[in-house]
Order: sequence, then structure tokens, then C-alpha cells
Amino acid sequence: MKHVDAQPDAHDIYRSLYEHAKIGESHTLLVDLVLRLFFEVEALRAAIADPSCPEGVRRRYRAAYEAAAVHRHCSVGLTNGDAELLKRFFPGFGGTFQPYLAMLERLGATPGQLEAIQARLDKVSSYT
Repeated sequence: MKHVDAQPDAHDIYRSLYEHAKIGESHTLLVDLVLRLFFEVEALRAAIADPSCPEGVRRRYRAAYEAAAVHRHCSVGLTNGDAELLKRFFPGFGGTFQPYLAMLERLGATPGQLEAIQARLDKVSSYT
């Protein structure tokens, strides 16, 4: 048995995913989604780590990775770093489109561009 504070290894995580997949079809689909996301992330990481990737891209990724690692392990405030990281994906305010708009803002979209994107999202969501 592992120490309570020990980080799970890949085998522990895979075993947990396998157990969740046995619960039912909806869990199997979610486990498949998680594994596909890990596949995509690993492909992106491998591409960025490749020496033929432009050094400026690799340098920026290293800086972003370092900042994310420090942020994840910072427990200052009401929540821990993992909860803060999840907030970047699920900010919990501002409506359905907020996660997309927040990321586009991080990518440098101007207020005017965000407003136009919001309008497009409102329009296409009205089709359903």
C-alpha cells in the first residue's frame, strides 16, 4: 500500500480508469475520452519537444509549462493549485461561452474581437 501523500503512478491511474469503465457504458465513454485527450496532449508535447520545432515555440512552451507547474503547486488562497488549474477550463461564471472567451482572451483577442465572437456564438447556439 502506498503512503497517503504519494503521487499515483501510471499503473494506479490506469487501474482506476479501468475500474470506472466497468461501472457502465457512460463511464466507458468518459474513460475513452480521457485516454484520447491524453493521446492528443502527448502528441502535442512530442511535437513541441522535437528539436526541429522552432526554438521560440519550444522556449515559450517551457516558460508556460514552468509557470503552470509552479501555479499547480501553489496553495496560497482558498483553493489548491489543482482547483485553480481547473478554473481555467471551468471558470463557473459568465455563461456557457465563458471558458471559450476566457481562452481567446488569453490568446490575445481584443475586446472587440471577443464581442464579435460572443455574437457568433449566440447566433449559432440559437439554431438548436
